Amino acid sequence: MGISYFFIAGGEPLMYDGILELIAEFRNIVFLVFTNGTLIDGKTIKIFKKNYNLIPVISFEGDMSNTDTRRGRGVYEKVMGKVEELNNSGILTGFSVTIDKNNKGHIASKDFFENIRKKFNFGILVAYQPLTGKEDSGNALSMDEYNKLSDEIDALAEKYGFSLLNFPGDEEEFGGCMSSGRGFVHINSNGDVEPCPFAGISAGNIRDTGLVSILKTPYLKSIRDNKDQFRKIENGSCLLANNLDILKELKEKLADSGKKFDDSTADK
Repeated sequence: MGISYFFIAGGEPLMYDGILELIAEFRNIVFLVFTNGTLIDGKTIKIFKKNYNLIPVISFEGDMSNTDTRRGRGVYEKVMGKVEELNNSGILTGFSVTIDKNNKGHIASKDFFENIRKKFNFGILVAYQPLTGKEDSGNALSMDEYNKLSDEIDALAEKYGFSLLNFPGDEEEFGGCMSSGRGFVHINSNGDVEPCPFAGISAGNIRDTGLVSILKTPYLKSIRDNKDQFRKIENGSCLLANNLDILKELKEKLADSGKKFDDSTADK
């Protein structure tokens, strides 16, 4: 199908015994393995070193204080030790940080960039997205906060010559939300194909239907082709996650209308 990149995320992928050996077989695909780093050991490092198509992406919260508050005391120091082992082995290594009100000041600082450029080859920043309702929405950045932060981060990344991918901000350069197969699609642990990781309303299951067929469903096609059907978001988080009610209505409407995809044309 021409898919060149897979993001392997969890949970914690390294808890799945044999996952690295399995994906390493597909040499023409790059796999970014998102891990909290605590399970990296000598065996893991050997696999990464041998297979250049496997790239570890270490998830943390930006600094020791925020990381240990969220993930447990001593985790930051332990994980940075693992990063040093990866560096000493010459392994291309990235990081992933979720940005919220707690760590935004540190992420947009010279100290942060001075630190990461010594340890990582690239980074991925993702705006915090509350998923359980208003009770956890207090940490989400407002749109003004997110836009200002993105500008500050872009300037620092340029100054230090550091490669960063910023979600969802960088999607704007490509015309907005890249979900639903326009740029990427999410497959959850049950095999359900979802528009994105934050919009868990399935278009179908790969255990039942081929991925090509699912990508061509009216549901995903409607999302790709018509972003104007969604409300504009008021914070720096995911467009679809802030419009789950509309996504649900869209799927039900298309199902009720009897719009079906003809599997016979899937491979054409």
